[in-house]
Amino acid sequence: MHEISGVQMFQAIPSDTQAQIKKIGSQMAGLAKGYAVPIIYAPPLQVGGKINGATGCIVQLSTGIFLVTASHVLEGYEVRTRSGEQLNWQVGNLRPYDPLPRVVWRCRERDVVFLRFLDDEVGQICAHLIAAPQQWPPEQPHVGDMIVAAGYPKVSREVDMSLGLIDSGAYSGHLLSRV
Repeated sequence: MHEISGVQMFQAIPSDTQAQIKKIGSQMAGLAKGYAVPIIYAPPLQVGGKINGATGCIVQLSTGIFLVTASHVLEGYEVRTRSGEQLNWQVGNLRPYDPLPRVVWRCRERDVVFLRFLDDEVGQICAHLIAAPQQWPPEQPHVGDMIVAAGYPKVSREVDMSLGLIDSGAYSGHLLSRV
């Protein structure tokens, strides 16, 4: 028996409904991208070498403003620097800095790390702040709820050596919850 694909299901919807879904999806993805911030760590451009990228978000809590990302991202940076590599860690539009002294909380089991931002850096970040939710943990999504994700995948990254720039190549997507 042949299962119908998501693309086939979407194509079966009337074209005016498809257009409306695309428009709403694009707006939602744009919103999510506005909250995602790219993280790059690599040797200085003049040195060259492997470029690693990840995504995080900026969270404002009563105790400060933090970059939240996956612990394995920071672990990759640590492994490379322990081996003697000189790396730049760059978040959004900030100048490169050493993230290790900024770790304020880390849970390797849950793959989460919080790094502190300095007050004067917040305005240089290319993402919106996420304020702490009123309820923690937040309510889990229900079946049929929309889930929006955004990030900066490695496959979309472009390096322009002549300008000394790395473009993060934004990505976004949205899904319906089935959990």
